[in-house]
Amino acid sequence: MVHLAGTVCVAHSSMGDNEREQAISFAHFLVWCGLRRRLEEPLIVHECVDTFPREQVTTLLDMYDWTWSIMSPHQHGFPIKRVRQWAVGRHKVKTLGFRTLLNIFTPMFTRAKQCDWDIFFWENLGHWY
Repeated sequence: MVHLAGTVCVAHSSMGDNEREQAISFAHFLVWCGLRRRLEEPLIVHECVDTFPREQVTTLLDMYDWTWSIMSPHQHGFPIKRVRQWAVGRHKVKTLGFRTLLNIFTPMFTRAKQCDWDIFFWENLGHWY
């Protein structure tokens, strides 16, 4: 079983109010961590802004080995920059045979591709009438 989540990160975002641990959304993050501790899924994939402090995840979910990577859609050919921090947590007991770094796999999915907004406008006027 894999748990995939993007926790609320407004408090750590450059576009947010920068309240960090004082924000109500941090309480939601703590609840999310509590559920992960209770359920102990074999794999967790966590997405958040790149300024979110990694030590909060690693401290609260210390039963996982964590691997981190910074990625953005523009690295994969999409015409938008939205830098995000991705973490893969592997349960230290439940995934003993699966010990590799995420950073080894990241370049496999990165490609140099240039595209423009035409990819979002596939239909021609004949489809509208």
